[in-house]
Amino acid sequence: MRHWALIERVRANLYRAELAVWLNNLELARASLQAATLLELTEDEKAALSDEIAHVTRLLAGG
Repeated sequence: MRHWALIERVRANLYRAELAVWLNNLELARASLQAATLLELTEDEKAALSDEIAHVTRLLAGG
């Protein structure tokens, strides 16, 4: 259960970050991305989420 709940928590924060970028609320976007990336993940969990984290990171970088 921990695995699923943690992954969903990270994804929820990433989704919130992406929405915040589109709403031009960069402070919330950065905070949400930070919340997502500060959670302790296993290597497998990091690998499963790496594309989604990279996508939001690119959005925040302006690209």
